[in-house]
Amino acid sequence: MGYRRLKLRGGYSYLREGASLEGVEALIFDVDGVLIDSSSSYDMAVLKTYEYLCSRLFGRIKIGKDALLKALYRLRDSGGFNCDWDSLYVMLLFTFQRMPLSYKEEFFRLEFEGLDPYERLSAASDLPKFEVELLEEELLEFVENADSRGLRSIEEKMKDRYLKRFRDFLDYRSGVWHGLLPYVFDEIYYGRELFEEQHDVKPRLGFEGLIRFERLLVERETLDRLSRFRLGLLTGRSRVGTYRTLGELVGYFEEAAQAFSEDEPRFKKPDPRILALQLKRLKVNKAIYVGDSMEDLLMVNGARGMGFDVLFAGVYEGLGYRDGRLELFMENGADLLIPDVNSLPEVLKVVG
Repeated sequence: MGYRRLKLRGGYSYLREGASLEGVEALIFDVDGVLIDSSSSYDMAVLKTYEYLCSRLFGRIKIGKDALLKALYRLRDSGGFNCDWDSLYVMLLFTFQRMPLSYKEEFFRLEFEGLDPYERLSAASDLPKFEVELLEEELLEFVENADSRGLRSIEEKMKDRYLKRFRDFLDYRSGVWHGLLPYVFDEIYYGRELFEEQHDVKPRLGFEGLIRFERLLVERETLDRLSRFRLGLLTGRSRVGTYRTLGELVGYFEEAAQAFSEDEPRFKKPDPRILALQLKRLKVNKAIYVGDSMEDLLMVNGARGMGFDVLFAGVYEGLGYRDGRLELFMENGADLLIPDVNSLPEVLKVVG
């Protein structure tokens, strides 16, 4: 598959042969990694939640930060792990599997039914604690089977008979009201005030909130230059978290063309129906979705299979975890590749 290379002020962009940007009426943006750098918030929330839960449940787990980040990025690149709760759950499954049998037997007898997340965490304090060293290569091998099916691609390989009990304990699919994993993760990410605003639940762990470390990637000038298009948002984040970091730049995006999967979990990436709903709301003939992950590309391809004229623009540079992203997107037929979102106005001016 061939690409036309464009040398512009922002760096190299690439347009797939046969892809046309003419007639584009709307631009829909992912948020994390495109408009906002969340590597110091979401990425660190995964690590800190893992560390916190391991210390409370297992004891002292020895594994490097770099190994956990590599596993996180591998899961995201699989196309089936857009939600960091899922990725964190996989890391905890890996750790649980490698605990001694005596621990698993004690855990199996733990009574936690009917307890809220905080009470469940307290109940686990009586479990025996161990010091366990985990190997990076074993963790990366564990996540290697991840694909666009998400958790099913991991769990189908697991034979541990104690797994269901551990999964029920974490109960992460029930949200913060019942699930221990999301309760801890969201307190660490949002902090006290935003956690209560987002969930209408009183925080009990006292974290400051890593969201405060997020920074904008998109420049106001970029949005000014793109304002001739209809602009929308489609993200796995919440409205509360997105508005907090984007600030007044939210005003550039049509309110009716904003979708936040954390708030409306009926459809999540890479399910193309979430993008199809956005395109129907906009009532445009042709659009571009700007993202930075395989889930984004799979979602766009799925929407195109539903009959929508939508292109994928992949952001491939700027953050540390994007090594190899250009090649990955090209191998999978991305329509347009840009080094960062601020390169988009010039690309559309030159070839649009």
